[in-house]
Amino acid sequence: YTEINASYNYARGKISLTNALSTKFTINNAPGDTLRNYTIGTDELRYRSNFGLKAIRNWNYSSSAEFITSMANKYDINSRTKNSAFLAPFTINIGVGMTYNAKPKFKKPNRSLDLALSLEPLSFKYMYSTTRNINLPAYFQKNEDGTYQHVLRTFGSTINMTSNIRFSKTVTWYSRFYYFTNYERVTSEFENKVDVALTKYLSTTFILYLRYDDGVAKVPDSDTYLQVNEMFSFGFKYSW
Repeated sequence: YTEINASYNYARGKISLTNALSTKFTINNAPGDTLRNYTIGTDELRYRSNFGLKAIRNWNYSSSAEFITSMANKYDINSRTKNSAFLAPFTINIGVGMTYNAKPKFKKPNRSLDLALSLEPLSFKYMYSTTRNINLPAYFQKNEDGTYQHVLRTFGSTINMTSNIRFSKTVTWYSRFYYFTNYERVTSEFENKVDVALTKYLSTTFILYLRYDDGVAKVPDSDTYLQVNEMFSFGFKYSW
């Protein structure tokens, strides 16, 4: 499991600008796959920018833009159909609303909370796949003739929340919640990552990722739109 995060924040007077770039990538052995020796697990490239204008206390008027895509070709075991690929699909989210930021101070050392909540009643979501040679039912809706679309344009409302809690010098909990609805279809993600530092350079990470989308085809042999991904990792970590 490899994860890279970079951010740049600017604030002057009543104006603020936050930019965050993140990549997540997992590659696993696949002894049961007769077509390839490995499988791609987590695979995400995400960039988000938020412009804020001071309103009152911790609230800002804000506008945001977000870009999400995969980075590599991803297949199911013993399948030649791609689940996803670079720009297949990619998603662009644009929204206008209010943002709440909080960084309370704690008496105990090495304890902190960084919370950001974005409420965007006016949102636009655009999803497009540069190729149709992917698992389209996992992302797009079905046409009347039985084929699947490869483009999605929809307006709705969005809730975004991220929190980073440091319980001690060695234990942190990162959480991200995303909810979008066009009042006919709901897409939601809930990501949790607990990181326990064993030494200065070694750490253990527990990840739980939940996704719900009632606008796509259900997974075979399952009667739910909820997808669950759990992961445990041990490895090298360095921050500065």
